[in-house]
Amino acid sequence: MNVFTNIQLFERKWRMALNAPSTETKAELLKKAVDLYNGDLLRSASSEHWIIRQSVHYQHRYIGAVTELLKTLHQDQDYHCVHRYAAKALAIVPHSADIYYWLIHAIHKQGHTEIARSELRTAKHRLLDEDYAMLENRLSVEANMT
Repeated sequence: MNVFTNIQLFERKWRMALNAPSTETKAELLKKAVDLYNGDLLRSASSEHWIIRQSVHYQHRYIGAVTELLKTLHQDQDYHCVHRYAAKALAIVPHSADIYYWLIHAIHKQGHTEIARSELRTAKHRLLDEDYAMLENRLSVEANMT
């Protein structure tokens, strides 16, 4: 009997996605990978010294996988999925300026300018000042390009 943990499956899907032959395959593998992550490893012990390193490692890996998924979905102009996956990711890791960027970008592309502004205000309260400044700059550069 072969038994795999979600961590092992996450890693496998992540590696497969990086070598996927098409963007469709890449997006599907990344969706499966990010759906496996639900937050800190062993939440009840997440602040214990013996697990912090691994917990932080997988949180960063998750952010990387989500960011790659959002970029891939954006290339396909699937703004609805970008919005959905970014919102889910922010519920798990509410401190990522990069994920906020994709959420606000997707909402704006869907034509919901006021909701995008509301999300930007939420980001201002949740992010560090320097992260928020980078997010704001990135969004303003994009606005000037369109």
